[in-house]
Amino acid sequence: MTNELGSGYAVDIESGRPIGSEPLTAVSKNARKINRIIERQQAFVNDLVGSGGEVIKEVVRLYAKRINEMAEQDPECRAYQSILSSVEIKINMGKHFSALKAEGVL
Repeated sequence: MTNELGSGYAVDIESGRPIGSEPLTAVSKNARKINRIIERQQAFVNDLVGSGGEVIKEVVRLYAKRINEMAEQDPECRAYQSILSSVEIKINMGKHFSALKAEGVL
């Protein structure tokens, strides 16, 4: 049921909303925009923690590297490493520590 009054939008009397393609076009444009934003956000989340988890893998790699660098500079850590090396045990502390963090142990 519509009512057209002179020049202006045709209005649906029951809903009070304009009839025509312009309002629907704006709504559909916003819906498409929101869908694109959601898709990008989901892709970003997948990059962070998804099956690939490329960002997290890189952060863990850098974290392990930094822990190893710090352990090499720390006299106490070097002493422990020297003891372990004497019995032919080499430990990549950064990698080990990062794995424990990832598993939620630490």
